[in-house]
Amino acid sequence: MKSTSRTRLTALLASAAALAVSAGALPSTPAEAQAAQDAPAPTVLARHLVAPLSLAVNKEGVSFVSQNFGGPILRIEPGHRTREVVSAPVAELGGLSRRGRTLTFVVTGDSTPNLARSSVKTIKDGDVQRIGNLGRAETNRNPDADAEYGFVGLDQPCADQIDTSTFGPVVHTGVIESHPYATAKIGGTTYVADAAANVVWSVADHKVKALSVLPPIPAEVTADVAGQFGLPDCTIGETFYAEPVPTDVEVGPHGRLYVTTLAGEFPDAGGIFRINPANGTTTEVFSGLFAATGLAVDRNGDMYVAMLFPGVILRIPAGGGAPQPFATVNQPAALEISDGRLYATVNVLSGLGFKQRQTQFAPRDQELRAGPAGKLVRWKL
Repeated sequence: MKSTSRTRLTALLASAAALAVSAGALPSTPAEAQAAQDAPAPTVLARHLVAPLSLAVNKEGVSFVSQNFGGPILRIEPGHRTREVVSAPVAELGGLSRRGRTLTFVVTGDSTPNLARSSVKTIKDGDVQRIGNLGRAETNRNPDADAEYGFVGLDQPCADQIDTSTFGPVVHTGVIESHPYATAKIGGTTYVADAAANVVWSVADHKVKALSVLPPIPAEVTADVAGQFGLPDCTIGETFYAEPVPTDVEVGPHGRLYVTTLAGEFPDAGGIFRINPANGTTTEVFSGLFAATGLAVDRNGDMYVAMLFPGVILRIPAGGGAPQPFATVNQPAALEISDGRLYATVNVLSGLGFKQRQTQFAPRDQELRAGPAGKLVRWKL
């Protein structure tokens, strides 16, 4: 189901919040849940942030945090000194990554007519440059135009019972829409995870190419999902092919890219894909994630995943070991590793009307209070 590029991700997160249940692929024993709750308290580096959905950290421990819903990008220095780096009141800024003295970020227009504003930019010594027009690339190519999302192959009598005025079309292909959400860089090429276009772009020499079109994500419709979306009982047990919705891209061992997917409205369907930047070969390496919005990859290949509404940062050991909860925190979103420390933004949707429901990792409801309460925190690994 599609919405405007400005509201697409928040609409998906709202759906995920309403469906926040424990993810079946995750450790679920009381001891494992307690291990996360007993993790050392993090160091708080900044408070009073509004929707800090993206984060970058340099080698000196200087952090850069976006405030996606209309706020400026902030620079937070050791000692908690904060200053504004760049702002754009009519657009959403996010997708931060840092290399040397150059900060890369993305811009999303405030509505579909402003698709041309969807772009990736850099700022160095106060000089802002646009290095890629993502909106134009999506408009001209629409890489997922041939993908089929929804109830592909559902029998017609059941399809006829679906209220498309509220649920959306039974089946649809990729439409022209762009919501860049994360960036990473290898050499002179910038890679952009576009949550609305369902693609990872490569940007080099001001040329934008589709490196990988992520596949539709199959998800089984449960009774809970059917009830949430007003679907008829005949859809229970059927497969819905969700849009992948890539939410982060990071560089891992051997120069491979790792990408988290939100997988639209369906719980337990998100995952992690590995992409070879040389040829775009894409492989799913982990599945069963709920509302995965942030990823960090350590030098040895350990992966840390922020799952927004379960309120868990998950550690996935290199080599395919069993995943373990690293920390239970409220509304984690962006993750970065620098100098043996894990940085995270938390409480990221404070004041926006979302509520975290109870799971085995979050034993009590946590209502987000009004006003900006987003934080930047850090653990020593």
